[in-house]
Amino acid sequence: MERIPGWADDPVLRRQVESLNEADRAQLIEDIAESELVREALVEVHGVLGEPERILEIARRRPELLSAEADRQLWFAIESLDRDRSDTERLFAELLENLRDFLLSLRRDGPDEWEDLVSTREEGSADPLARAALLVRTGRPEEGITAIEDVRRTAREAGDWAVVGEAELMYCMAYQVLSGEGPERMRVLRERSQEAEAAFRRANDASGIVRALERQVGVMLEDRDADAVQYVLGKLERMDADAARWWSRYAVALLSAPDDLDTAAEALAWCVENTALLDAAERKHWEDECQRKLDVLTGAPAPARPPRSLRDRLAAALDAAEPGRRLVQVLDEAEALRTGISSAVKQRELSAYLESFYLLAAHAAGEAGTPESAMDIRERNTSRALLSQPLMTILWDHAGGRPSRETAEINTALVLAKADGDERTLRYWLARRREADGAAEERVKAARKAPVGRRFTPASCARLLQVLAPDDAVVQYSPDGAVSVLTADGVRAVPPYDPDALADACAAYLGAVRDSDTRKRRSAEIEIERACVAPLRRHLGAKERVFLIPSGPLWGVPLGAIGALEGPRCSVVPSMSVLERLLQRRLPARRLPLFFGMADPDGSLPHAAAEVAEAASCFPDAFTLTGDALDFEAILNLMDVDVAHIGCHGEFFADYPELSYLHIAGAGRRAAWLFCHDLTRVALSARLLVVAACHAGNGVALPGNEYVGFPGSLLVQGAQTVLAPLWAIDDRSTGAFMRHYHRHYARDRSAYAALRHAQERLRADQPTADPVHWAGFQLFGLP
Repeated sequence: MERIPGWADDPVLRRQVESLNEADRAQLIEDIAESELVREALVEVHGVLGEPERILEIARRRPELLSAEADRQLWFAIESLDRDRSDTERLFAELLENLRDFLLSLRRDGPDEWEDLVSTREEGSADPLARAALLVRTGRPEEGITAIEDVRRTAREAGDWAVVGEAELMYCMAYQVLSGEGPERMRVLRERSQEAEAAFRRANDASGIVRALERQVGVMLEDRDADAVQYVLGKLERMDADAARWWSRYAVALLSAPDDLDTAAEALAWCVENTALLDAAERKHWEDECQRKLDVLTGAPAPARPPRSLRDRLAAALDAAEPGRRLVQVLDEAEALRTGISSAVKQRELSAYLESFYLLAAHAAGEAGTPESAMDIRERNTSRALLSQPLMTILWDHAGGRPSRETAEINTALVLAKADGDERTLRYWLARRREADGAAEERVKAARKAPVGRRFTPASCARLLQVLAPDDAVVQYSPDGAVSVLTADGVRAVPPYDPDALADACAAYLGAVRDSDTRKRRSAEIEIERACVAPLRRHLGAKERVFLIPSGPLWGVPLGAIGALEGPRCSVVPSMSVLERLLQRRLPARRLPLFFGMADPDGSLPHAAAEVAEAASCFPDAFTLTGDALDFEAILNLMDVDVAHIGCHGEFFADYPELSYLHIAGAGRRAAWLFCHDLTRVALSARLLVVAACHAGNGVALPGNEYVGFPGSLLVQGAQTVLAPLWAIDDRSTGAFMRHYHRHYARDRSAYAALRHAQERLRADQPTADPVHWAGFQLFGLP
């Protein structure tokens, strides 16, 4: 077999391959492969990139290298590597291109040995079953099912009942990958697992009978058929008492939730500790599966752990002679990993784990007299999950954008738990929804047929300056108290604040606003102003616009309403990267702005319906939906309007911020909620989106400075400016505020000027003079 020209036969390239050390290659492979099987295969093959014969030998042992999934991963990796960033990435991209060409040729014109492995169909042999397993394992379940049926038919004719049983179990595995939801799925899985049991009994294969019965228990638990579960457990006990004991406890766990969460958690904990009762090959799988379910029940966060090679290199950097410089180098390389991840959950995990390393590197850069580098480093770990949102929107669009039946059922359960006032059950279903969302993201990514376009990388100061106006300023607050100001003159470090003291002041401010305690509120304002606002004055000068990037508790207070920032037009953005996207976006221009309003879905907010009608009267081209006219699909009207207004109830969950919701349709137990997470399926083009719902402006900075909240998601989805309240505001006060706001906005199209006008009008009126009525309205995005 020929070697790939210009690969190992080129002495120059050969030396370059050898210069790319093993740690670098292993890290880059681990960074780009999302599939566990493909990652393992690529990690093994990376050490012999210049030796086709060795690659062929590995491919024989690891056929997933020749799968469509491996080809997609390599294609995507080649597209995502930045060849202009470093010689390492350029060289690695070339090596991956050669590897991909070689594997494609092997798939197309492979040696006889490979063809024997994937194509043999000897009657009465288990080899065809191995081939079918390979097809399912390497992402070709449709072909796998066809091969399984061939094996099953041939084995039946030969009377090889053990192979028939194995084929039936394998069919169940492949069918689960392909099938949707509903009774037909359960019928097929039941029948095929029962056929497997019957075949193994004819073969007198005790181990096979046990596996078939375990499969039946799993299917019936998924269908929540308690009577059928008990019947099958009785048969399993006669075959394997230990396995029956374990599966009985597992059944208790699954059938108890969500009605009895304590019993479910206790049973799962027992299952985790007693997997020794199962077959050795299954123990690790079921230990992990039960622990995962237990974490969902208890709300325990999954540990945030980046790849081992990255962890080792970060630890080594801290022990280096110049840890700051070395940390920057390692974090530069970590960008390849982060840029290739489309899951918001994984981005948040990495942000939490890496936060201290980023802050140490930024501090070292600041001490070295390079404040711009320090600001860039902090940006890399600021609201990174939001950068994955545009890609998930594209993937959802390719997949049809519809939620699964499981998600719809969980949504219904959440509404019922809320209507019944059952807080614990509500928390259980929130955890289930988070788990289902993660699984849905993985399914959508797996359905991707090819790369979907460029990834969105964090902005730098240099990039942002290219789109900022000369009179703009950006203020970045860091979790460790550092403050940086970016203007056309460069980056300036501002005296830091005390994070703990600031957290106390913010909590005191919000408590005083809630209690209408003017003295305590003013005292807290003075502390916040002294720490975070006053030091900015000499750096901001006569700037026209100031974009604030808060951190931690600053997300909960209206910095723009605090004295020293009343001069420039001020707004809040989650990160420099989100701001860059906002400034680059070109929205469609209409002679007359199109207004859409939706409000009061259940009749409990008559003032909201009135404020939407009055807002619509300010715009010549407008339409509204209220009350019974609203359904969930009404949100699609948000996709092609210039100005939108949503008036409804909302709720913010601090421990599940991505599942905070707006009540947009229906009433009581038939309510429909729009979750923050679901915004990834809606593309917007509004210049202004007003969300007049309680707590709609609330957001939280999770560990790793990851902001999660409706305003940030709406900005990333296409809204230019979002106006939302940071706390619950009286219905009448909200109505008065919105009346002044929309009238002023319709005249001069300035979101900031309209905000200031409405706040001043309420402040001048005695019944609404207290800041609780007006200060909480916050502008996000472009002012």
